[in-house]
Amino acid sequence: MSTINSIHAMVVAWLGRTDRFLAEVLGRGDRGPLDIAIAGDEFEFRRGGNLVASVPFDRLRVTSWDQQRFDALERRIVATWSIYETLDSADLWSTEADRLRLETQLEIRRRSLSRDFRDLLRLVDLTLGARVSDHFPLRLRERNTRDPRAPSLGSRALSA
Repeated sequence: MSTINSIHAMVVAWLGRTDRFLAEVLGRGDRGPLDIAIAGDEFEFRRGGNLVASVPFDRLRVTSWDQQRFDALERRIVATWSIYETLDSADLWSTEADRLRLETQLEIRRRSLSRDFRDLLRLVDLTLGARVSDHFPLRLRERNTRDPRAPSLGSRALSA
């Protein structure tokens, strides 16, 4: 049961971080968080109180877990989010060229974070034997990064 609790804690933490990324960086908080609970002998995934998926413990593919890949993704996500936050809080009342460079850098970080969260969710999918990643719209919408008047998406630090 300790393996089940460890998997549950990891999934809860990282799906929560993914929900925050969607809401705070990509501006997609309209879906509400995906909640995960242990119910009997399975994981239940709910959004807005509605059951969206359940995974019996006997379907878990614990041997598929790649701890080294997970650790690398975790470090990269935390570091990139920190850089994103620093850039996002930079003074935007400098020159227009500086604003354009800043928006370009923010877009690069958003894309990098989206890719890393997708990779992390694929790892979770493989372990759970279910496509939890389908519940997170991590593809970036096309944005006009050339328009310095585009609103900032805001950010908050990513914490464990």
